[in-house]
Amino acid sequence: MHLPGSMSLMSGHLFVVHGDLLGVACDAIVVPSGSGVDQARSVRAGHVTSAWVGELGPAVQDGFLDDAPDASRPVVRVVDGDGIRRSAVWAGFSGDRGDEPLEFYTRVVDAFIAQAGAHARADSESTPRPLMSQRPLVAMPLIGSGEGGRRDDRGGLLLGVVASMAAAAAREDVDVVLVLRDATAYAAAQQARSRIEARELWGELST
Repeated sequence: MHLPGSMSLMSGHLFVVHGDLLGVACDAIVVPSGSGVDQARSVRAGHVTSAWVGELGPAVQDGFLDDAPDASRPVVRVVDGDGIRRSAVWAGFSGDRGDEPLEFYTRVVDAFIAQAGAHARADSESTPRPLMSQRPLVAMPLIGSGEGGRRDDRGGLLLGVVASMAAAAAREDVDVVLVLRDATAYAAAQQARSRIEARELWGELST
């Protein structure tokens, strides 16, 4: 998947794309992982849906991650990568109760961008990259909107997550791609990002 970019960007930037997370050439992706009922009918962390099992390989057994994120450790790197040739795969805790506050998900966003960005920066390479920049490039879906805890409040989740992603991208100097398969959610995310950028621009002009 081609991402529009510019070498003039002075710090990490948020991109919003309509498509498939697995089609983005980047240093790292994060997939959602929540709690579920295992074969012994016990509730445990680390459940992933069948859509992600192929990317996680032997890290998943019977639908559960061996090393799983949870409320105290929001993200975990589960598959090592090889730069943009093969993205590292992280798991982010997507909730399980159904009443998690927005801050629950922005913690996942902040932790993933900071940790995956730092890991990618430490393993930086000189091969050509999608945005013609050595800045780390990470991608993520809208964590919590599928089987996660805020699937019934996607609008509020999206607005808060977009703002958190934009702030973390600039703070950590990491380029971030929010990938949305749903056209309506994609349009809403684009509008949210535009409002954030306009607000930042007016703030700079007024200082």
